[in-house]
Amino acid sequence: MKYKITGMSKETGEDIVVVLEADSKESAEKTAYSMNMAVYTSKTIEVIEENIMPAKQASRIVAHHDSPIQNASMSNPANSMPTLNVHVKSNSNSLGIASIVLGILAFLICWIPFIGTIGFLLGCLGGALAIIGLILSIKRAGAGIGYPIAGLALNGLSVGIAILVTGALVNAIDEVSSQVEARNAPPTLKPDSPKNNNAVKNTEIIFVTATDKGHRERNFQDFIWFDFTVNPTNLTKTARAVKGQFVFADVFDEVKLRLNYTIDDPLVAGRSTTLDGIGFNYNQFMSDHHWMKSTSLENMNIWFAVDSILYKDGSKEDF
Repeated sequence: MKYKITGMSKETGEDIVVVLEADSKESAEKTAYSMNMAVYTSKTIEVIEENIMPAKQASRIVAHHDSPIQNASMSNPANSMPTLNVHVKSNSNSLGIASIVLGILAFLICWIPFIGTIGFLLGCLGGALAIIGLILSIKRAGAGIGYPIAGLALNGLSVGIAILVTGALVNAIDEVSSQVEARNAPPTLKPDSPKNNNAVKNTEIIFVTATDKGHRERNFQDFIWFDFTVNPTNLTKTARAVKGQFVFADVFDEVKLRLNYTIDDPLVAGRSTTLDGIGFNYNQFMSDHHWMKSTSLENMNIWFAVDSILYKDGSKEDF
């Protein structure tokens, strides 16, 4: 009888299929073991309905991985020359290879803003294929396991980069939006607040003088900063905190920028204090930011518009 046996090579761990002739199922299984082959279960030994001259003994097997089917001759001292049809399964892993292809595509586009979202999706899909391929490789005694491992690493890297790029982009958009809203916010000064003379701007309550100006890098962005001297000339009593805006204008009192700020240091009438490093992140695409960076203090008019005062005694006054 002719038997088809499915098992695994004891030397390489590869799955192989052997077709041989034997007198019985037990004899076929013993022949497979003699060829250094591990038979999975007795159910993997199938009878093929074809009568061919039986083989007494099989002593060796020759198989090449480059060809799925190889005919090998079995030498037998008893003049028996049976023919074996051997099928050796490939070491490749189709799911692992697919995950590598998706990982390469994801890695190429994950750096691009907005389009990087597609890279994120491709990376997730490739990672899922890599995990499935890895599980299958483990079940096959590690055959082709390198492909899903490489695919998993490449897709994981692509997903991480896409998340970082998208997060940085969203933060930048939020910051620009908040600055635009602050610039377009309606003035909080009272209608009768003086605006045409820098010497009397907001001197009814607080007078501010810029003593220094500069810019430095902070969080990978240029940061424009000012140092101020604050003189609460007309406070009626000690203030616990003052909420308002630093208003920056040109020499013609045309307002260029409003910067919301809360002075949370106690203020006493007639006693000056200093505020250092007050500023904002510079955006080169905004014209008012460019004016703030390039204009000297001598060509700026600056005042502090008070919105609300919280006094030390717990009372509050709004303007």
